[in-house]
Amino acid sequence: MIKKLFYLVLLLPFLLSSQQINAGENLNQRHLFFCLDSIPYAVFMKARDNGLFKDFQAPSRMISTFPALTNYAWSVILNAGEVEGYQTRYYDPIMNRLEGGFKDLFKSKGFPNKFDYIQENLIIQLQAYIFGRSAIDKKMKSLGEKVLSSNTPRLFFAFIGISDIIAHMKGEEGIDEILLAVDANLNEIRKEHLKKFNEPLEVTMLSDHGSTLQKGQVINIYRTLKEANFNPVKSLKNPEDVIYHTSGILSVAPFFIQEPRRIELAQRLAEQPWAELTATYNTGTGHFLLLSQAGSVEVEYNKDNNAFRMKNLKGKDPVGLIEQGMALEEWIPQSDIFLASLRTNFPDVLKRIQMALNGNIVKYPASVLVSIKYGYESSSSRFMNWFSGIKKNRHGTHGGLAALDSIGVISSTQQAFPEWVSAYDIRNQIKDFNFALRYEDMTFLWKDDGTCRMRLGQALLDLPEAESIQLHIKTLANEKYTLSNTHDVFAVNLSSQNKGNNQLESGRIFDVPLPTDINSGYIYRIEAHVLNSEGDIIAQTKTKPFRIKHVRGYLRIPIQNHFTHPKKNAKRHWAHPKQIVSF
Repeated sequence: MIKKLFYLVLLLPFLLSSQQINAGENLNQRHLFFCLDSIPYAVFMKARDNGLFKDFQAPSRMISTFPALTNYAWSVILNAGEVEGYQTRYYDPIMNRLEGGFKDLFKSKGFPNKFDYIQENLIIQLQAYIFGRSAIDKKMKSLGEKVLSSNTPRLFFAFIGISDIIAHMKGEEGIDEILLAVDANLNEIRKEHLKKFNEPLEVTMLSDHGSTLQKGQVINIYRTLKEANFNPVKSLKNPEDVIYHTSGILSVAPFFIQEPRRIELAQRLAEQPWAELTATYNTGTGHFLLLSQAGSVEVEYNKDNNAFRMKNLKGKDPVGLIEQGMALEEWIPQSDIFLASLRTNFPDVLKRIQMALNGNIVKYPASVLVSIKYGYESSSSRFMNWFSGIKKNRHGTHGGLAALDSIGVISSTQQAFPEWVSAYDIRNQIKDFNFALRYEDMTFLWKDDGTCRMRLGQALLDLPEAESIQLHIKTLANEKYTLSNTHDVFAVNLSSQNKGNNQLESGRIFDVPLPTDINSGYIYRIEAHVLNSEGDIIAQTKTKPFRIKHVRGYLRIPIQNHFTHPKKNAKRHWAHPKQIVSF
């Protein structure tokens, strides 16, 4: 029996490859949502002025997150849910150590698992660095084969991330080569799509952030911390201990420290000649403190009204909003702050800082974030510092709050976007498609009283042949995953009303009599089969062993590689389930 558990949510994915069709299936036009990493707005505009992307509407500026980093930015743009940190390598305060890394990127619940096409690994990135445009051409041809293999899903998500390493290493010249290759290949893909399926392929192109496009001086942050009487460490034990870590060479620096010296650390960092803007959040007062060499200001955020209030200004306003007419000691709507910020060097500054330090996306936000001045860069890696010294023709980076780092691009063959678009609003801008419906998973929610509710995911509801789901929940004895007990099988029959309902809160949530002796201390594995009316398996999955535990109320199992198509001649599985529930 569940004991003192508030909510335990198990997200069982239903990403069904070529059989997946989203809520926009009835639309006339198929849509490729094409994501390129690290393409600045200004460079894209130059390419368009030179005759590329002539079928696209006028490009718009896409304001990235802060930090303007790949893992965090794409997770926000795609509405991919919570991420542990700004990068795949992050500090976990519960474990009190650094966790994750590139090897865990595709095992996570984050943005890579939201794409229909993605091929990213260290070998591919190395090829991009060596071969440049030819590597992009190869990726684009592979993407074309995938897109043209079927005319579903109707909203097709694709990601090419090797553009980021080309931008880092070859700068604007490398990005120009990327855009030449992308334009030529997209034209060919659209031409073949029209020929094969007799329907147009609309394309929306998007980049997650910009780039400084210029190599900067890599600063020695470890020396700075020691000179300020702080102790750089890998695990926090004493008030003077500070954890600083970045993956790569960036224009942002995150710091973690215990509360007694958090404000002091922010003040000392803000004094550095390379620090453009320093931000920290006081969990006790609910205030943000923003600092620069010129001055500081406190900021409050009212979530209910989506408004900010600036107060206790000392010296000059570090974000430049007061110069743009924003008053002190008054609640100002985010919409007004947004417009005023576009006239400063920090677009959408307050919202991006608020989300970075106290939003609902980053599970373990930094104690202090520093946006680094143009001409300087940071890295916690001794190897990267050494590499920066020998690599004379490296070009630029990203991560900071400034416009160069922050402004990517969005442009579409189908629609025009507002002149400025926030990363937090992209999912609301794509016409006729609902990102939440697309990525809603099957969810099991066990309550304190032991009852269970289930919410059906859109990918499952959109399978035309799906008639029922059968679930097999197994309890495992120990860390060696020895089977100790098998629960009875539970089946869910789907009605046409359920399958045709695309509303998140209507006809999608049901009470189901699943086992009530689920316990957070045990290890479980779930098997699931989706059956058609003949009892044939049309999709199936078997999760890896997992423990149910509190992770802000839920536990998410990674989507990628969990659902597979059955082997040929696969027939009925568990023929006599204990419970059959019809909806």
